[in-house]
Amino acid sequence: MIYWLIPTIFFTFFLILLILVNNPHVGKEKSRPLPIDDADPFDPSAAPIEIRSGNDKAILFVHGFPSSPATYRHTAQQAAAIGYDVFVPRLPGFASDPAKLVQTRFTDWYDYLKDYYSILRPRYKRFFILGTSMGGAMTLKLAAETSGTISAPTAIATLAAPVFLNRIQSGVITQPLTPVLKPFSFFKKALNPEPRLPTSDDLDGMESWIGYKGLFPAQIHSLLMNLKLIRKDLKKITVPAILVHAREDRTVPFENLGYIASKLGSECVVTEALSLKNLKSRKHCLLLYTSIRDSLFDTIENFFKNCSDCDKICKPTEGGSL
Repeated sequence: MIYWLIPTIFFTFFLILLILVNNPHVGKEKSRPLPIDDADPFDPSAAPIEIRSGNDKAILFVHGFPSSPATYRHTAQQAAAIGYDVFVPRLPGFASDPAKLVQTRFTDWYDYLKDYYSILRPRYKRFFILGTSMGGAMTLKLAAETSGTISAPTAIATLAAPVFLNRIQSGVITQPLTPVLKPFSFFKKALNPEPRLPTSDDLDGMESWIGYKGLFPAQIHSLLMNLKLIRKDLKKITVPAILVHAREDRTVPFENLGYIASKLGSECVVTEALSLKNLKSRKHCLLLYTSIRDSLFDTIENFFKNCSDCDKICKPTEGGSL
């Protein structure tokens, strides 16, 4: 009998541990001061981007995990050329040294972004935020916190934004091992972390992706816990929003698109469901793909330009015309 008791106790303890560490309200992250990360990025293309031309409108681009401002280098120039001031910050710990990233969490990245935004927003009559992947989730969080105030963005755009990776209610289980990330992080801070530099492979622009390779369990766990909180606050978002996602996305489940659109409190929501079957990559970092990035940004910018006229633009689209 005693032989069965020991593994039962161990299993019960481990199950309780998993439940606790995967509850975003247990050990909730708190804001904390971080030392300024003024180290140069490991590749010049990953440096922050600021293009100021004295315009009265601006776009803040937010990169994902574990990416860098390089995601937007082409689109930043495209936006600047048509009259936007452009800002692409590098979030703390990204594109410099993996040892710095493991010292940070989602709250650190978001606090940095929020402070950055709060300084810029009062300077512009019209201000837009565009985020990819985790950057899209952070865009949603920022919009939820500022909607209904003078600090609210004029409109937002999200590309492949997650509010879940696994959600049983939606029939989505794409990363079944995520519940054990936090316990795993007690033993391993990072698994095979290293910079990912541009390659010579022809991946329709994805060869330009710059960020980290490897696994960062504590950081991914932190992101997932905060996605749960972002998901609960979607109804607070009342600013116009355009949401874009590829049906074949191999990183963030496509089901996020419909879920987010159905939960937003905004009266002006446009969705773009893209079909990218012919692309060789993960169909995720959409503004990197040379075959669609210009037309995709044109679609987003048209929404930004006309978002005050909801009757004209707020007709959700399906089928991926890009």
